[in-house]
Amino acid sequence: MTYTKEQLQGLHEIELKDICKKLKIVSSGKKSQIIKRIIEEITPDDYKPVVTNYPLSVAPPGKKWLGVALGDMVLGMAIGVSEAGLVRRAYVSAANTVTIVTYNPTGSSVDLASTTLQLIVARAVV
Repeated sequence: MTYTKEQLQGLHEIELKDICKKLKIVSSGKKSQIIKRIIEEITPDDYKPVVTNYPLSVAPPGKKWLGVALGDMVLGMAIGVSEAGLVRRAYVSAANTVTIVTYNPTGSSVDLASTTLQLIVARAVV
């Protein structure tokens, strides 16, 4: 059984509850809660992204990114300030460790200590 979030949002509540019954999951709550449960149930663990959100002042070195494993892919990275030409690379370098390299070829001032870094990391299915 596969559904997109958009497909589920187009269904009536009674149809969503029927899907919950087939999946043997809780069907009570608001429509948005039911849809979230269905998506969580039908998404294989290997496709569930590990989303991290740490202030840069406490990010690596020394900060663990729980749940990531060697071989995982960093799909996206965002910071809450203007990137002003920054070149960034992030990769999983060990269990629970993401290495982030930032290069500023412009030389312009960027205050990274005052922002939050967000990563989306995914595990490939082999």
